[in-house]
Amino acid sequence: MATTFTVYDLDAHKLCQEYSLDNLLKLWNGRKALTLLDIFALPIPDHDRIGVTFLKGMLERKKQDALIEAILTRHIQGIVSKDLDILSWKSRWLDGTDRSQETAEYVAWQTETRDPKVSLIAKAAATAYERQVGKDPDKPDPDTREYRACKHLIEAVDDEATEWQTQVQEARAIINQIQEERS
Repeated sequence: MATTFTVYDLDAHKLCQEYSLDNLLKLWNGRKALTLLDIFALPIPDHDRIGVTFLKGMLERKKQDALIEAILTRHIQGIVSKDLDILSWKSRWLDGTDRSQETAEYVAWQTETRDPKVSLIAKAAATAYERQVGKDPDKPDPDTREYRACKHLIEAVDDEATEWQTQVQEARAIINQIQEERS
């Protein structure tokens, strides 16, 4: 059985005005509860589908981690450069020996002017793994670090709509995997 969410579950996250309780009730159209995939089927933009995926409690933490890792890995694998420092970071990130926030921040800073695309990808990696200093882990947060990382990656691509669609496909694959595991 898939986990379901009510409009009140989403409203607790204090999302933007576009997703006020009244607007959520309209979107739900009388339904009591929806699964995450049902929410994905609502008439909402792809970036909001990704945003809701990273809200606390919408998806298991390890699955959220797997999703952001898949998205970042796809972008980091796509880096083409002759710069040995960039290639070294890419290699260490992909093989898992260095996925630190500090190294990614350094790469983002070093490449900001000479390779803005790589800088944005590194900034996304740093953002996704940043320590949540001062944030209450039990408090809902509509501006998650993972969602902010996805937005950095959007800035690094030429076709934003296609990138959001790809991220949604990656999210659906992970959500479907969860449903298969529960069956």
